[in-house]
Parts: sequence; C-alpha cells; structure tokens
Amino acid sequence: MTGDAGTIRPKRNFIRTAIVTGGLLLAIAAGRAANFPPVLFMLWGLGEVVIPVWEKIDPIAPRLPILPNDLRELKDAEARGKALRATVDKFYGTLPESNKSWLREILAPPYVGAAGVDVSKIVRHYIPAGTPFAEAERTLRAAGMTIVWPRLIPSDVMPPLSGLTQGDSGVEAALKRQTSEPPGYMRLHVQMLPQNSGEYGDDSPVGKVTASLSKQIGAPIPPVSFAFDASKASTVVDTTIKVDKTRFYQFELLFRGARPADMAALNKLAGDAYLGDSYVDKRYKPPDPGVVVPVRVVITADQHVVYDRTVKTQGHYSFTRLAIHRRAGGIELIPGLYRIQVSTIEDIPELSAVTIEFSVSYDARF
Repeated sequence: MTGDAGTIRPKRNFIRTAIVTGGLLLAIAAGRAANFPPVLFMLWGLGEVVIPVWEKIDPIAPRLPILPNDLRELKDAEARGKALRATVDKFYGTLPESNKSWLREILAPPYVGAAGVDVSKIVRHYIPAGTPFAEAERTLRAAGMTIVWPRLIPSDVMPPLSGLTQGDSGVEAALKRQTSEPPGYMRLHVQMLPQNSGEYGDDSPVGKVTASLSKQIGAPIPPVSFAFDASKASTVVDTTIKVDKTRFYQFELLFRGARPADMAALNKLAGDAYLGDSYVDKRYKPPDPGVVVPVRVVITADQHVVYDRTVKTQGHYSFTRLAIHRRAGGIELIPGLYRIQVSTIEDIPELSAVTIEFSVSYDARF
C-alpha cells in the first residue's frame, strides 16, 4: 500500500497543477477577449510583485559587470555622462537579445514589451543619490540620452491645454538607437525621483534612480523612431523594420522640445488639434494646421510595394510635456521584414531649429 500511495501522490499533485494552470490560462484567454476584465488587473497586480523578484534570482539572467573605480577622476557632468555611456555600451555588447519571458506573457499587460536588464546600479554609479537635478540631467544628456519627461517646475511655461499638475512623476530619459556591432536596436530608459517629495529645483537632490537596458538583434521591432530633418527637401530615412504581430501600425511626426518652456513656441509650429472632417460645417472656424509638412512614406516587402502615400501632415492629435504628436498615415502589416523609406517634399526653413522624429508605433490595447 505504501508504494501505491507514493505513486498516487505525485499523480494528484500533477493533476492539481494541471487544473490550476489550465484554469489560469482559460481565465487569461477569456479576459483578453473581454477587453481588460477584473481578472487581468488582478494578474497584472500580482505580476508587479512576482516579476521583479523572479528576475533578480533567475539563474539565466545577465549579471552586471564590476564597475570601474573612476568616479573621482570625472570632474564634471560631461565627463560622467561620457563614462556612463561607455560603460553601458560595453555591457550592451555582452548581452543576449532581450525577449519577453513566459512569466511576463502571463503576468504583464500586453503593452509591456520585452524585459530589459536592470542597469540601475550602473547609472547610480555616475548619478549617486544626492546629485542635484540639473547636474544629473546634464550627465544624461552627455550620455546621449533625451529627456522625455521633465521635472515639474512651477515656473515652467506650460502648453495651453496641458492640464498637468505638480507631483512626483520623476524625470525620465531615453536612448533609442540602431547599433552596428552587432546590428540591432538599443533601448535605454532611466527614471529619477526626488529625494524630497515634490522638490524639483536645479539644486534639489536626486533620490531613487532606476534604469533598464534592452537589446534587439537585427531589424528594429516597433515602436521605433528615427531622427528626421523636416526642414530640408533632401531628407530621407531609409531603414528596415521587423513586424512581429499583425496589427495596425501608425506613422507619426514627433516634435520634441528640450524643456517645457519650449513648448509654447513648438505648439504654434505644430498647430491645433486636427479634427479632420469634424470641421466641414463652415459655421465653425477650422483649426490652425500649423506648419504643413508633406512627407512620402513607401513600404516594400520582398521588393513589392505594399504602401506608397504622400501625406500633408498638419496639426496634432496628442502631446506630452516635451513632445507633440502628428499623424502621418498608417497601415496594417503582417509579420515579416519591411523596408521603409520616408522622404520630405519641400524645404521648410522655419523647422530648421526643431527636433523632429519619424516614428512607427501602434496602440497596444488592440
């Protein structure tokens, strides 16, 4: 009887595990079909606790290198930024490709992409707690990063319709670029919170710093963006992207400001919220289109043209504190490699001092 009981117990455990796993998978499938039901929010909440813990003890996760003892030799933010970038680039070269783990597939929202490696320790080495915000930002910019979410300072000139309030949203910076060795796409993201809640002055000390780094081999997978000089008729972006899921991909021009005070002038160039056919009734004043930027987008797959459209981009449809988004077309694509060529049609001198990117993205909710 003992032998039989010993045989039955593992079978029962296996059946219980199978039932729980099957029920979980059915709940997830039903949940996704019903568009964000309570069960998914429960799973995502659980994932916020479980995923970070697992990724710290995961035996196959990449481990950070021993950091150089170079901080005393770096006299200013410019030097620290260059050293930070060199350290990140060297570590990036040793990383395997970042892929979304099975745990994230189950316990993370669909809009969360492949997990990045936690490189907070590297960034904190060059931006230790207590560093003044202004100096920390100079360090990140010297590392080639763009501030994508700035400090919330009451004296900043805010866009007219922002509706944003003061709070501890932190400062966020990003670096996204194509790499040649190996060919791929790098994404580095940094967030800095204040040491004292709500204090974001130039001399206010930085508190918690977090950072992640992800690596993709080969053609970049959207969402991706590329520098785009819209002031010259000769500008051409010619690159290859990789589509991994069938969905509608939208093209945008992103007008970027370096600080919130830039946004008022940038808003005039970008124009009003463009509502298209909503203004066909001439009793209403049409929106200001801003500076109209014609762009041609050509997409080919296996040397066959699948999209060729010229759009006179105008106005905007969304914005943040440092970016204004303008639509530039879009198309549904199936998985595969696509060559995308984006070109300007005419010279627009008033945009010569404006930072603009062309982006390919999608709405992850659908």
